Amino acid sequence: MFPSVAPQVQQLIQRVTAQINGGQLAAADRDLDALGRLSPNGSETFRLRGVLRTAQGRFVEAERAFAVAYQAAKRDLNTLLGIAQLRYRLGQFDAMIAILEEALVVKPDHPAAIGMMANARRRQGQPRLALKLLDKLPKSAPAAITAAWAHYDLDEAERVLEVINPVVNGPDPGPVNKSQAQHIRGLALERLGRYDAAMVSYTASKSAIPLAFDFERYTKWLANVKKVYSAERWPSMARSTNTSDVPVIIAAMPRSGTTLLEAIVAAHPQAADASEVDVTRRMVEECMKPLLDESWPMIVPDSFDTALLDRWSKRYLDVVLPFGPAATRIVDKHLYNWIYLGLFGQMFPNARAIHIKRDPLDIGISCFERIAAPAVPWTADLRQLGTVIRLYQDMMEHWKSINVLPILTVEYEKLVRDPEPETRRIVEFLGLPWDDACLRHHEAGANKDKQRDNAPPPTMGSEQAAKPIH
Repeated sequence: MFPSVAPQVQQLIQRVTAQINGGQLAAADRDLDALGRLSPNGSETFRLRGVLRTAQGRFVEAERAFAVAYQAAKRDLNTLLGIAQLRYRLGQFDAMIAILEEALVVKPDHPAAIGMMANARRRQGQPRLALKLLDKLPKSAPAAITAAWAHYDLDEAERVLEVINPVVNGPDPGPVNKSQAQHIRGLALERLGRYDAAMVSYTASKSAIPLAFDFERYTKWLANVKKVYSAERWPSMARSTNTSDVPVIIAAMPRSGTTLLEAIVAAHPQAADASEVDVTRRMVEECMKPLLDESWPMIVPDSFDTALLDRWSKRYLDVVLPFGPAATRIVDKHLYNWIYLGLFGQMFPNARAIHIKRDPLDIGISCFERIAAPAVPWTADLRQLGTVIRLYQDMMEHWKSINVLPILTVEYEKLVRDPEPETRRIVEFLGLPWDDACLRHHEAGANKDKQRDNAPPPTMGSEQAAKPIH
């Protein structure tokens, strides 16, 4: 399969591939680091980095990795399919179809490419065309899952169950397929009003992919954030000299309405959206060590000086500003921002934050039903999910009490029920003039999606391409 690589490299490639397919993302990350040391400039190393970063939701890194892999092997099917999957995750379905057409030129009857094309057509609102494409494929779990989604889009819940039950009740299709099959089955059961059965399927979907997650350690880490960023310490903690007021930090739990809020702000002519900016989490991870008492946030008072915060604020803006070079406000809705508001206050003392609240029961149910456990492990267990919601509520009250940043609180239910008054509050808080475009954010979002779909694929310079990725 890999005739030109050393046996040790080949074994690592195969192992990382199996780990990603099995949902073992942490193990894949470790072995990919080892692969990066052995084959720092290999096209397979970059391809697998793109695949893994896509699975982890780290899309900017995935773009960069795939750009190198694509330049090295433009007709490699695995690379083309990996890029197509990234486009799918980004919601760029026209771009996804374009890259799949390249794959089908290389191999016209490739089942995975046809199946992904069907999924793209379904996401474009063409479920019947998707089903027609799927008729060309032999029966398989991925094809059945895509067909089930197409029938769901057509409001054919009973047909969903007919298609997906053989996958759920048949031979083991693998953890990822099993999780996806149980998920769409749960949605169909819920639509039919069979709520208890739906919850059983959602639970099976969550448990299908094994997770190595130390919840006790995670909650201890969260408690340390509040302990270090205390009311007593905050006034004397270091600040960046960066005076930018461009960042708009949305702080909220998943499934709280962050996408709606982002769309409203980004529809303003003077604003833009950067979606989920991962660089803050990455900077924090650089300070994380196996022992919690040596990790962020415990090291903040001793080692986060102005020089470091200046570098970090510049690094953050280097990532964010290209999303809106002329914008005076750029929205970041990363779902861990509520943990890092103190750090944002250190990096950008003039920034603003918006806290969007939603009924905690609705958050919990939606997170359990909709979020993939490998991406957010504490959503796999209802007790853990409830605990994190309580910790989040407590953390947000703490940030407001010590005034790390100006924070506007918006209630999701009010924003949906009566958009204009809440939208006016948001625009005024951001220091922007009123613009009716914020109430027509659906139109603005469609135009931006089209622009992204029509954008050329990412490229990397030779200096970047030559760098090892570990």
